[in-house]
Amino acid sequence: MHRYRTTDGPWCTAHWVELEATTTTEALDDKERKYKHARFLDELPGEQQMEIIDATRDRG
Repeated sequence: MHRYRTTDGPWCTAHWVELEATTTTEALDDKERKYKHARFLDELPGEQQMEIIDATRDRG
C-alpha cells in the first residue's frame, strides 16, 4: 500500500480503489480478498480492470 510522506503531501498520482477497512490490517485483508496478489491494474483480469476504471470514473 502507498503511504504519503508526512512533510511533502501526496507523491503518487495513481487512481485509488476504495477498501472497506479502518485499519491497515483490515485494508490488507480486503485488498487480498478483492485483488489477490495484484499490485497494479494490469495484473488483474480485463473485466476486473474495467470495473475499477468505471468505479474510479464514477467517483470523479
